[in-house]
Amino acid sequence: MNYYRRYCGDYLRDTQALSLAEHGAYTLLLDLYYSIGHPIPAPIEILHRICRAVTVEEQAAVVVVAERYFPLNGDGTRHNKRADKELETAISAIEKMRAAGLAGALKRWQGHGEPYRVRDRVRIEPPTTIPHPPKERSKTTTKPTKSTFELPDWIPAQQWEAWLESRAKARKSPTAFAKKLAVAKLQDLEEQGHSPAAVLAQSAFNGWSGLFPVKDAK
Repeated sequence: MNYYRRYCGDYLRDTQALSLAEHGAYTLLLDLYYSIGHPIPAPIEILHRICRAVTVEEQAAVVVVAERYFPLNGDGTRHNKRADKELETAISAIEKMRAAGLAGALKRWQGHGEPYRVRDRVRIEPPTTIPHPPKERSKTTTKPTKSTFELPDWIPAQQWEAWLESRAKARKSPTAFAKKLAVAKLQDLEEQGHSPAAVLAQSAFNGWSGLFPVKDAK
């Protein structure tokens, strides 16, 4: 369970004598109880680790809370009566909602009269009216072609792929046109004395989407 009901009045009434550290231990153990949905382990050493109890005072607080509010049961675990009751109520409510959901889904499915796989294969009746003939498409119209990109041989493929991967992780994958612009940028930087491999590696390492002159190139 990721949620449970907490009655502040009942809690304050039952924990008036607890210290601040003991209140913290109680809350952590109670959260563990509901999150795992069953009684907590018996060994005190495990409860110390769960509560992050490091000092002598904190460990003593865990012992007080465990012995008073989570006593040992015959099954070798520590129970809390109120938590057991709340878990039983919550599980019962979840089962009822699950059963209601299944019943609703079954009712909707039965309303179709037959399984979806069979229902999809229905016979199409001929139309009662003559439809208008489809308009002829112009022969001169052509579909636009997608822009393609090929990596030049002078650019190292390994560093190029590493840069593309870093941009993909940042959800900034370049388009084919943007890749062509990147090639032009690399060519310009190479003319300035910056190796394309070093430029790409620098941007991939730093997670940059752009390409820049290599720092400390000398």
